[in-house]
Amino acid sequence: MADVVYFVRDLLFVSKIREAADRLGVDVAPARDVATLEREGSGARLIIVDLRLADALPALEHLARTARALPRTTVGFV
Repeated sequence: MADVVYFVRDLLFVSKIREAADRLGVDVAPARDVATLEREGSGARLIIVDLRLADALPALEHLARTARALPRTTVGFV
């Protein structure tokens, strides 16, 4: 399982997330949909979500209702 899971499609932000993770030696994984975000996010230490995505808020709501072990930190950005 990855330490950081990101639900981001903007290539600039994805490259910045991956570069920062590389420098810190942290494993990252993309989540392309809500099911992947739930599966990967349950073991992550951090979830990063692009709030401009149409699925972002429903995904966070779904995670809050169903995920067994959410990370302590979830970051959303616009």
